Amino acid sequence: IIYLKLKYYKHKKLMGSYNYLTKTITIYFDSHTNVESLVDTIIHEYFHSMEIQLKKDQTEYDKLSLEKSYYNNPFEVRARAAGKNNRSKCILDLYKSNYLVRC
Repeated sequence: IIYLKLKYYKHKKLMGSYNYLTKTITIYFDSHTNVESLVDTIIHEYFHSMEIQLKKDQTEYDKLSLEKSYYNNPFEVRARAAGKNNRSKCILDLYKSNYLVRC
């Protein structure tokens, strides 16, 4: 089970985060300016939840962030790719399911 927590304010640095200990994805709603960005972040953080399930996974993530930088961390590279590769289909599915409507 993965929990979702929405924060309705703009975070100074983050658009979203994942905490493997609590199995919680946090989305900072007001950090997004459009639906594409919001959906991308949700997919990105969900991808982290699939890859970072144990303490050893988090330890590896932290190690790679120090060695390669946050941006070049392979966990982040894969999560960004997951967001980019899936956001359009997800948005289309949300429209088809009437969770989003065109204005």
